[in-house]
Amino acid sequence: MSLADRHSLNSSLVGALDKTTTLCRGPKPERALREVGLKGDIQAAAPTTDGVIETLEDMAIAGQQVAVQLYGEDPNTRLMDYLESRQALPQPVAPYIYADDTEEALVIGLVRALAEGTVDAVAFTSQPQVERLFQVATRHDLEDELVIGLSRCCVASVGPVVSEQLKSRGVTVDIMPRQAFFMKPLVTEIMRYFAQKTAPGGH
Repeated sequence: MSLADRHSLNSSLVGALDKTTTLCRGPKPERALREVGLKGDIQAAAPTTDGVIETLEDMAIAGQQVAVQLYGEDPNTRLMDYLESRQALPQPVAPYIYADDTEEALVIGLVRALAEGTVDAVAFTSQPQVERLFQVATRHDLEDELVIGLSRCCVASVGPVVSEQLKSRGVTVDIMPRQAFFMKPLVTEIMRYFAQKTAPGGH
């Protein structure tokens, strides 16, 4: 929508989406559609690739053009292979990719601030964020400092998928929403965590 806005194509995009069957993997795209006056036609059985594939099983997609908005830089070969096995024509697009060079100095600055213990909390809302942070740290021989820095602050994760990725990197997750895994519950849990820490008798 931001790109469409820059090119004065908002109404054309919304009109095209309104005529297209939309399958939403989870609540975020559903909310984004509502913000422009639309609604998702189909909700995935679960907010995962497996959930999307399970939902597609009951749809006639052979010979159909299927646009797939990718998650970060993950090519999601499993979903692409599935669509092709069903004789669909997948058209992947990756609108959510981190630039490798333009903001790298800022990422390095964050890694160093974490290592110095000057950051109280860091929140991760997607897998690409974790990958990006560790990629930059590794490229500049700062991975040890990053892991040490993350151990010195409160680490918040939006949900179990991101938490597992952090744990696989040796990072302890201190905060994660209990049920709904998106931004608002994450912020609520962070507020609760620090309220408990600053309360009398808190740690």
